[in-house]
Amino acid sequence: MKSLFFIVLGVVAGVITTILLLNYLGQKSIEDATNYSQDLPNVVETSNQKSSKEIIQNDTEEAEEEEADTGEDKDESTSSNQEEKSQLTDEQIILELSEQIVNALHNSDMNTLASFVHGTEGLLFSPYIYIQPNSQQFNQGDIPTLLNNTNIYNWGTEDGTGNPIDLTPQDYFSRYVYNKNYSNPDEIKYDEYIERSSMINNISTYFNNVHVVEYYVEGQMDLDWGSLNLVFKQDNNGDWKLIAIVHDEWTT
Repeated sequence: MKSLFFIVLGVVAGVITTILLLNYLGQKSIEDATNYSQDLPNVVETSNQKSSKEIIQNDTEEAEEEEADTGEDKDESTSSNQEEKSQLTDEQIILELSEQIVNALHNSDMNTLASFVHGTEGLLFSPYIYIQPNSQQFNQGDIPTLLNNTNIYNWGTEDGTGNPIDLTPQDYFSRYVYNKNYSNPDEIKYDEYIERSSMINNISTYFNNVHVVEYYVEGQMDLDWGSLNLVFKQDNNGDWKLIAIVHDEWTT
């Protein structure tokens, strides 16, 4: 009987031990699952933060690369423009400047005209191809408002009559600068110094180291022609600048 009792007791004890062990393992699993579920948002948040940082970092790197590429493109464009400009001859540069100046005169755009004027030499005006020592000359800063200047200046002596050419800048421009449509010339001459009238063309001796572009317009009659001469000289930066506008027409 005692043996049977101890056998039954051992079985009961085993069963109880098994139940307690299973209960412990169940609680442990629940705690682990709970902890996992609590940690999961943090893990997801950390993962999302890492992903966001990686995206921002990648976007930043891509933006920097694009900016660098844009900078390189600009540098290449600027370098290309400078290279193209350096490959142009003085004649090509001056002819291009002349066209812009004539367009400015055609539109009475004195601000644009001023931008082409030599900074230290200023701008000289001569009513005839033979330049007199007392020709009117204005500083670059005077040019933008020159046509609004109502003062009367002596610009020289009228051919044929000997009368003084006393005019406002606006009247002088109408008579001795843009008296014809020089934006549509019959001829454009570069450094040819043609003597079309009875006066001597002294541009090349009056100025040193200059280039001249002539815009010539034929008249309806042989004596009704007109000529606009633009005189250029290099400044200290090596840029070609306008230093004189010389008119030419038939003279006695």
